[in-house]
Amino acid sequence: MTDTGLTTKTLLALRWSAAAKFSVQLITWGMTIFVVRLLQPSDYGLMAMAMVFVGFLNMLNEAGLGAAIIQKKILDEETLRQIFGFVLVVSFCLFLLLFVSSPLISRFFNEDRLTPIIRVLSLQFVIVSFGVIPGSLLERNLDIKMWSVADVAARVIGGGVTLFLAVLGWGVWALVCGSLLIYVVQATVLNIVSPFLRLPSFSLRGMRKIISFGGLVTVERLLWSLYCQADLLIIGRLLGKGVLGVYSVATDIASLPMQRINAVINQVGFPAFSRLQTDRQAVAFYLMRAVHFVSVFAFPVFWGISCVAHDVVDVLLGDTWAVAALPLQIVSLVMPLRMVTNLVPLIIKGLGRPEISVINWVVTLLVMSTAFLVGANWGLLGVSVAWAAFVVVFFLILRYSLPLLNLQVLPILRTMGRPALAGATMYAAVTIFKMLSFPDQSNVAVLIMEVIFGAAIYVGTLLSLDRKIYSEVLVLIRARPSV
Repeated sequence: MTDTGLTTKTLLALRWSAAAKFSVQLITWGMTIFVVRLLQPSDYGLMAMAMVFVGFLNMLNEAGLGAAIIQKKILDEETLRQIFGFVLVVSFCLFLLLFVSSPLISRFFNEDRLTPIIRVLSLQFVIVSFGVIPGSLLERNLDIKMWSVADVAARVIGGGVTLFLAVLGWGVWALVCGSLLIYVVQATVLNIVSPFLRLPSFSLRGMRKIISFGGLVTVERLLWSLYCQADLLIIGRLLGKGVLGVYSVATDIASLPMQRINAVINQVGFPAFSRLQTDRQAVAFYLMRAVHFVSVFAFPVFWGISCVAHDVVDVLLGDTWAVAALPLQIVSLVMPLRMVTNLVPLIIKGLGRPEISVINWVVTLLVMSTAFLVGANWGLLGVSVAWAAFVVVFFLILRYSLPLLNLQVLPILRTMGRPALAGATMYAAVTIFKMLSFPDQSNVAVLIMEVIFGAAIYVGTLLSLDRKIYSEVLVLIRARPSV
């Protein structure tokens, strides 16, 4: 059923990617906390407004051709040169489009300061295009070690510059410059560790299938981006930059672990599933294992964040951001379902069926946009509670996608069941623990005790329900390269 060599290489890639991303996250989280304390909600609101359109157009930047490089079984140098040329043209057009349309976006939000911010951020499109070929080739070969070097360098340097500029009082421009620098460093290092020293070709001969696949991937990414930005767009338009700043910081904290884990899974999972595209039984097997591992991680982390949300905001962000605790508490509850559904597009694209993901994201966008529009009538609380609608999205995506692998929804729910039960037990135990009084302890000490107590309850409960998880984790830790 499974390829031992591919399994070992995939586990090593996962380990390298996870180690790099979590190491850099520990550093950048610390920087981010200091930056949040130095800046105002309005600064984050401005950045969130700008990123609604920048993030949306960013999905077009490589025209899905990076994914085509990873998924395509046979590649030659001429095809890579053609992809390089196509990506350069698309990126430059996107830069011009955003640069010219920035005053219109500012008018949409009734915020003149957005125009120069968006124009500076639009430079990222041209910058990123030079890293598409080197980065995609590394991922195709599951050479995550070198890709991780570029990612670590970019995020540490970008985060450090953001913090430095925030200390100097640059406000929102600290966020803008730090964000742009991440792309500059990443593209530079990728070209050092995986150079593609070839001139671009602007011929489209023989590119029909590749562009078609990339086009569907691009449509999928656009729909995903619209869904990710829908809440920000609605809040920014209807509730203003102050509420948007609070909401965006709360959701950023709630989604940070998901972003890091998804970055690891996406980087390794898509090329691994692409190699197994002719063996759907093996793909189904690995999907079930992936759901298991994701559930074991997601339920304690996100439900843990939810039950200590007020303490997290108090300790990390301070009194200025106290109102962010409620959306953080609510949004974190649905994050485990989001992480599981994020596995589905990797499999579908790996099997060469991105059109199914397009349908899934259309459904997601319609359901969640409607929920956010309705929720906005009740302000910050309403748009936070609107995330409960994702439960509907979760079941619709699984019901439509799983038949591709001859799987049903019920086995997925059973796989998630034990980690969810252990997570619920932890939530209840920590909630009771919080009722105790600790008059002589600082807020930091109380939060640390809550985290340690919750982790002990979760691990103990999970091991009593699922003894196999210990041996599965050991397999990941002990994986060695084949000689």
